[in-house]
Amino acid sequence: MRYFGFSVREFNPNKIATVVDYNLASVMVPLVIFGSFFGTIISSILPDAVLTIVIGILMIYLTWDSFKKAIILWRKESKVLSEKQ
Repeated sequence: MRYFGFSVREFNPNKIATVVDYNLASVMVPLVIFGSFFGTIISSILPDAVLTIVIGILMIYLTWDSFKKAIILWRKESKVLSEKQ
């Protein structure tokens, strides 16, 4: 809410638009609501131990995937910087 409140009047320096992407927000809100609903149902069905294991595995996978993408991006940026010199 703090980000939204301070960013309503700010504009993107690269194009004539606000910093807040309202199209993205209109797509994300229903998905977040559905995820909350689905997560509540799953957490009431599964035992705590299974839920903890599933969330742990999911977090490990997401961390690994983000790390791989960061390494790829770092290599691309390093290549561009070395070509400029």
